[in-house]
Amino acid sequence: MKRPASLGMPEATVLAATLVLTLVSARALAADPAPSPVERGRTIVNERCSICHATGPQGNSANPAAPPFRKLGDRYPGASLDEAFAKGLMERHPGMPAFRFNAEEMAAILAYLHSVEEVRGV
Repeated sequence: MKRPASLGMPEATVLAATLVLTLVSARALAADPAPSPVERGRTIVNERCSICHATGPQGNSANPAAPPFRKLGDRYPGASLDEAFAKGLMERHPGMPAFRFNAEEMAAILAYLHSVEEVRGV
């Protein structure tokens, strides 16, 4: 019966380094949870919408015709904001680029919109 070939020093070093990097990466992933829907939505709107709209809780829109996201609830109170936002993305207005979002992205965007929406009457 043949003995299995043993690893030489260079191979063993590479194997050990690979194991250490794998374990460190796994710990880093476990310690870094997935972003919340609000955080994911913030990232999406900052990347795609902030060129025209004020996307945060304060500030003016770069394009005066583009309403700040925090004020969309004034135009579309309650649950109608969700429907109006989705419809607005599909119908668009002049100068607005076409966007396509999957259901998860839309949910994240709406979660973010609701997080920055100004409370009326305050």
